[in-house]
Order: sequence, then C-alpha cells, then structure tokens
Amino acid sequence: MSTVIQPFFGAVAEDRSLRVVTPVPDWEPHGHRPLRTLFQLRLLRGPIGGLTLASSLASVAFVTFTSSLPMWLVREHGLATDDALIGWSLAAFSLAAGLGSLVGGVLTPRLGRRTTLVGSLLAAAVPLLAVVGLEPGGVPFFVAAILAGALLYVSNPINVVIAQDLAPDAPATAAGMVLGVSVAVAGVLYVALGWLQEIAGLGTRMVVGFVLVIPAAAVALGVLWRHPEVDRT
Repeated sequence: MSTVIQPFFGAVAEDRSLRVVTPVPDWEPHGHRPLRTLFQLRLLRGPIGGLTLASSLASVAFVTFTSSLPMWLVREHGLATDDALIGWSLAAFSLAAGLGSLVGGVLTPRLGRRTTLVGSLLAAAVPLLAVVGLEPGGVPFFVAAILAGALLYVSNPINVVIAQDLAPDAPATAAGMVLGVSVAVAGVLYVALGWLQEIAGLGTRMVVGFVLVIPAAAVALGVLWRHPEVDRT
C-alpha cells in the first residue's frame, strides 16, 4: 500500500485498485468591516447601555467572590495560602456558574426573560451573603457557594440575547459590547471597592460587592419595562 499526495486541490489516497479523492471546499474571503463597527457608542446610550451596566454590576459580584474570597479565608479564618479549601471553594462556585448559564437557557422559555433574569439576580444575593456568614468548609458553605455561582450566571446568556434583539442591525456588536464592556467596567468598580476595604475592612468590601446584584436586577428590570417587545420567551 502506498499513499500519494497529488499537487492539486485535493488529497488522493491510492491503493492499487482504489482511489479516493477528497475535494477541498472553495474558500471565499469575508468582507472587510471598518474597525469602528466593533464598538458603537450609540448603543451604549440606549437600552444596551442599561444591560451593560446591569451585567457590570453582576460581574462585580463574581469578581468579588473569585478574588476576595481567598484573601478572606486566609485573613479572617487563618487558612494557609495553599489550603485545598480555597481551591475547592472557587471550583464549586465556578463550575456552578457554568451550569447556571445552561439552566438559564432552560428556564427562560418556561418563565420568560424578565422573570428569569431579574429573579435569578435577586435570588443570588441570598447565597452570596450567606457565604460570608457561614463556617468555611462545611456543607452549608459549599451549598451557598454553588447556589451563588449558578444563580449569578443564569442571567448571562439572557442579557446577550436581549442585547441582540435590541440591536438587530448589529447583533454581534451588541453582544460583544455587553460582554466586553461589562468586564472592563466591573474591573474598575472592583478597584474602587479596594478603597472601601482600606476604610471598612475586607468583609465589608465583600458584602458591598455581593449586594450589587440587587441594583443589577433593578437596572435590567427597567430596561425590560421600557422595551416590552424583548420580554418574551
């Protein structure tokens, strides 16, 4: 048996009596789009801006958990910096967040966008705040961490879909702005919380970061009230 590669657009496998040709599909270059289409400021001045703000506030809660919780466990509970509990806590929270995104896609057709988005953000405040008051490492602590991650990310795919519906002429740009700008804004807000930590302590910083899911829910609710056409299953 021998394999022969022919110098034309296709791969030929030759076996004395059998020849198979796999054609390479035609390639057509995509049209070039101006760089300014990647970021359209006009979108932020409308309801997309509201969704971006809501997503930013919710992202602060996520960053607060993943960044402040390890310091809190070390400083307030005396854990070693390489204690396995820190890794398990972050893993439980992050894995649950990924699952929450999938759950959001399942619940939305049944409950509606507004109920699922706003309800999940409001509900997330309970386990987030419970984490601060529970003994680390116990079953209740991990249950709270899992619920917090899942509920916090239920709204993530819904925000993207609503943004795309609000900007039918630029759905990819709208979704990218909601996801990208919200992360940037969340980073700035988290730095601002660092100043609060210097004044009131790490625990207070965490509580404030977690509580931001409530105004996030209020902002998202306001957007959906003003644009009921996107509040559908």
